[in-house]
Amino acid sequence: MMKRWFGVLMAGVLLSLPAIALAQTSTDRSELDTFLKATENQGDLPVGTKITMQNWQQYKAFMPFGMTVLFEGKYFWKMPSDVEIDIGPVHNGSLPKTFLYAPAR
Repeated sequence: MMKRWFGVLMAGVLLSLPAIALAQTSTDRSELDTFLKATENQGDLPVGTKITMQNWQQYKAFMPFGMTVLFEGKYFWKMPSDVEIDIGPVHNGSLPKTFLYAPAR
């Protein structure tokens, strides 16, 4: 009988752990709010611009928040040290004809 109660107690504890962890987590939006304020007036980047680890901060206003976090490198996921983003011409978003007319499989 004692083993059964102990098993029920342990199951209850294990099931409540995720709820306890979530209750103790608070969301800090200050970093995101600062980013949104700094990037509210975006412009256009010239074609041919190369964004690297050495110059990414001057193009921070043109990047999504998650990309800036990856460039900062303070978390487990980060941009590789040799990353290079080449800015190309703007396109109208239409798909290539070869894609549109490709046979369905």
